[in-house]
Amino acid sequence: MKRRVLKSVIGVLTTMAVAFCPVLSESVHASMPGITFSEDELLTAAKTVWHEAKGESADGQMAVAEVIKNRVLSPLFPGDVNSVVYQKGQFQGASRVLAENPPQDVIDRTRSVLCGDASVLWTTDVLFFRNPKKCGASSTANWGSNVFFTKIGLHSFYLNSSAAPAQPATEGTAPEAAPEEQPVEQVITEEQVLAAEMALRQELGLP
Repeated sequence: MKRRVLKSVIGVLTTMAVAFCPVLSESVHASMPGITFSEDELLTAAKTVWHEAKGESADGQMAVAEVIKNRVLSPLFPGDVNSVVYQKGQFQGASRVLAENPPQDVIDRTRSVLCGDASVLWTTDVLFFRNPKKCGASSTANWGSNVFFTKIGLHSFYLNSSAAPAQPATEGTAPEAAPEEQPVEQVITEEQVLAAEMALRQELGLP
């Protein structure tokens, strides 16, 4: 009887754990810096992700969540989720965000990203994103002083200028190859041939 009860309890706890921490694919498992957040802040972040990336893939949604987390970690932005999301001129307005009702899978993905358990960007230096089509810009061009990092779905993601590499490699070019070493042509004079022949005859005891 005790074993049955214990087995039932373990089953319930396992179900709760899976619901709380969604199973993620190997490609997004990570050990990244996480942040401290309340359930209210989690919902705020998830609403923002759903508002900004409603039509995007799971990776696209997680990338937006990572930008929120990265901003909380960055000294350039406020140090908590709500302040980051509602900072003037950043995301698409508090009233629009608050009106969203994200599904549970989006909340779960957002939680995993904020905890540092999932990542698709693999860096805390990506602080900006946008849909370049809305402003007629190239999807891989830099955005002002912010350097293009990657594109996921319709969104392009950017490194803060201070975190960008000094000189990104130019696509389609390669380092100039070193000139191939040319063999040195040896010129042998007639005197050298005769001297070598004489030395060989002496070594063999020939007249």
